[in-house]
Amino acid sequence: MIGSLKKINAMKGDLQKEDIPEEAFSKLKAPIGLDIGAETPEEIAISIAAEIVAVKKGRFAQTEKGERREKNVTS
Repeated sequence: MIGSLKKINAMKGDLQKEDIPEEAFSKLKAPIGLDIGAETPEEIAISIAAEIVAVKKGRFAQTEKGERREKNVTS
């Protein structure tokens, strides 16, 4: 899901009011994009693309709390 953490939490709250089951949120990956200090739409797109590549290459793992942490990778 693309959006600020505040926007994502607000949307999740709205969906919970609509009786969406909590397990449905376990598939949600947000916020998206690596924290590279992106501000412009172009920079945000790059941060999202970078995260996609990192996940595809197995460089990042997501914890149960949704936090990202770098895996120990030897290449």
